[in-house]
This record gives sequence, C-alpha cells and structure tokens, in this order.
Amino acid sequence: MRSANAKCRKTVLAGNSRKTSVLFFICLLAGIILQAQASAQNENPAELESSKTIKLNPLPLNHVRLTEGRSKWPRTPTRNICWNSNPTACLRSFVSVPDSSPKRKATRMDGRRNLTGHIAGHYLSAVSLMWAATGDIRFKERANYIVEQLKEIQDAQGDGYIGALQDGQGVDGKQRFVDLSNGVIRSGGFDLNGLWSPWYVEHKLFAGLRDAYRYTDNATALQVEVKFAGWVDKILSKLNDDQLQRMLATEFGGMNEVLAELYADTADERWLALADKFHQKSTLDALSEDKDVLAHTHGNTQVPRSMGRLFATCTPATRLMLKRQSSFGTA
Repeated sequence: MRSANAKCRKTVLAGNSRKTSVLFFICLLAGIILQAQASAQNENPAELESSKTIKLNPLPLNHVRLTEGRSKWPRTPTRNICWNSNPTACLRSFVSVPDSSPKRKATRMDGRRNLTGHIAGHYLSAVSLMWAATGDIRFKERANYIVEQLKEIQDAQGDGYIGALQDGQGVDGKQRFVDLSNGVIRSGGFDLNGLWSPWYVEHKLFAGLRDAYRYTDNATALQVEVKFAGWVDKILSKLNDDQLQRMLATEFGGMNEVLAELYADTADERWLALADKFHQKSTLDALSEDKDVLAHTHGNTQVPRSMGRLFATCTPATRLMLKRQSSFGTA
C-alpha cells in the first residue's frame, strides 16, 4: 500500500512538473510575441525601408585613371582646351576695382550680351574635374588661382557678392539685384530687371566653387561660397512668396541644387531654407502631381530646376544622407 501511494505521488508530481514546464513555455512565448509586437510598433517605417535599400556610393573620380585606348582619346582635346584657355580672360569682366580697370572689360568668352561671368564658373568646374580625373597638378594650381581671384573680387565688394553682369544701359548688375531686393521685379523668359538670366549666371559661379572645394580640397572655395550664399540670402530676405514666384519666371539655372549641396558641405540648415526660395510652383508642383507641363519648354531651364528640387526637397532620411556626405565633402 505504501509503495502504491508513493508511486501515485510521484505520478502527480511528474504531471505537475510537466504542467509547470508547459505553462512556463507558454508564458515565455507570449512574452516574446508581445515584445516583438511592441518593437514593431516603435519601428520607424523610413528607417526600416532604408535598411532594405542597397546603398551604392559613387566611385571617386580620382580613383579612376584612363590608360591608352578609346576611352582616353576623347579626353585629350578637352584636356588641351582646359590647359590652353587663359583663366585671366574669364575673370577680366568682374567688378573688383573701378570701372576704368581692364578687369571691367567684357571678353568674347562671355558673349556679347550680359551672361558675363558664367564662363568663369564653368572653367573653374572644368579644371577642378580635370585635376581629379588626371592628377595633373597644373589643373589644381589653376583652380587655386581662380578661387584666389574670386576671393579678391568678393573681398573688394565687401558683402559677399561676386558678379560681372551689366544691363543693356551699362548699369552694374549688382544694382539690379538691389532693386530686386526692394521689390522691383520685371521678369519673364530670360530677362530679370534688364539682366539676362542673372541667377543662371550666378549658379555657374556657385557650381565652380563647389567643385573646387570638392575635387581639389580647396577650403577657401567653400568659404567664398558660403559668403556668396549669404549675399543671396540677404537679397531675397525681404521678398514674399508671390514676389519670389514672379522672380522665378526668369530662368534661374540650378540655384536650388547648389544651395542644397552647400548644406551637404556645411550641415547648415540655413542653405536648405534658401534653396526652397528657388522653388517655382507653376512647374515643379505640377510635376509632383504627375502633370506633364514640359512640352515645348526650354530643356536647359527645366532640367536644372527639377534636379535641384530633388536635392532641396529633403526627407529626414535624405537630410541624414546629406549630413553624412558633408563629413567628407563629396556627394
């Protein structure tokens, strides 16, 4: 009888132990499930989607060298043109000294009307990129020279402005920008207050300074660009949205792009806000609504402003990417 009772107690204890184990397992499983659900509720959808994205970083231009062959042949004449061009000729028309100076005379390189100055920006980009692509120190030295001259011109102005524009009556373009800041806006097509696409011209100078900073590691180029952007900010600071939209009826190049990229190089939110002032609603808002408004329009006008909007319209994830890129000065 005692043996039977002992056996019965063991059976009951074993059964209770199994029930306890099963109950513990169920509680453990429930805890894991609840924790997973709570974690899922706290997940940031943007971060989750970003984690699934395959991220590709561009190969730096200075990590690539062309050897002899078909790829190198087309670059040779471009390299020769870059080297044989006179950088002083690009700068001769800029205002840094009184009007009687030879620096005030326009050059054939800038055309006969008042797109004057944009070639200097193009050329600065060209020699900066050529340095990165070839490692030829002469192009780095030339980029440094142009940046040095632009800094001298800017310092002489005293307010961050860089420009070589004049209107048809010979009035300095800087004064026309002052008129703009005071609400005088005569805009349409390629003419703004008597100047031929002035923001388009200034965009080329911004781009040249950006490329000199990014491709030749010229810190002065970034300093000049920041002061230049400060001048733009001051010019536009008094204009309301309606006035800005009237101004943007004239081609403005990719001003929104270079200002957003200046944010990438400085992490200063001020430049993103300034880039947004170059948002032309009539075209860009329509495109965002999937409306085709580009037929029979000027491609060289639409492409830069559209690309610029991609840079300037920054989601938090994009802004984080730009900030990360600004750590090493490339994008």
